[in-house]
Amino acid sequence: MSTNEQPVTPEVTEELEAQKAKNVELESQKANLVDEITNDRKKRQDLEAEIERLRVEKQETPAPVTTPPVDPTADVKSEVVKALAELKSAESVSNKDIAFKQFIANESIYQPDNDPAGLKAEALKNKLARFNTDGLHQVGDFTEVIKDADRLLRQGDDNHGKTVDISEDGSSPRTSDKSALLKKNDLTDEENKLIEQNGMSIERFKDLKEKNPDMIETLLEY
Repeated sequence: MSTNEQPVTPEVTEELEAQKAKNVELESQKANLVDEITNDRKKRQDLEAEIERLRVEKQETPAPVTTPPVDPTADVKSEVVKALAELKSAESVSNKDIAFKQFIANESIYQPDNDPAGLKAEALKNKLARFNTDGLHQVGDFTEVIKDADRLLRQGDDNHGKTVDISEDGSSPRTSDKSALLKKNDLTDEENKLIEQNGMSIERFKDLKEKNPDMIETLLEY
């Protein structure tokens, strides 16, 4: 946990508790599905035992098996496997959201006083999107990846200059063209740097500057 850890607000705590309650509900649904398939298997075994008892009682000779026996629970198993996979996927998405909100709540840099427009938090989310988290499931696993994304964001992305915007005609301007465009506008070097670091367009930045000059000034000082 960062040395700049801040108290978690009641709103964040309530939201995290709601996420955890959702996870508990998902686990309960998973347990119910497992119980259903177990009960179906028991019913099939009981049915097979009854058939064998009747066969012996009537001294019937069982017909030779020429085809593989049909598993009456095959469809149920398939549905259970599919449902469990969906539950796990939903739980992973929920845990990722919990990890992100906990991290944001515990880092002063992302608090409203330091990030009034949420630009830094949004930049962190965009940085996190570059990481492959498909194989992760636990909150702690997501937290470690978020820490890596945060570290890269604070250090500055070495490749951020290679990021390009899509022009109106659908083409991607070269990095040098973008840099030249930034230099031609009426913004300061610090403002241009802030635009690049947060992936904003010049128009978006100017709009924010006009509506929230104090916020922009705070970001520039940071």
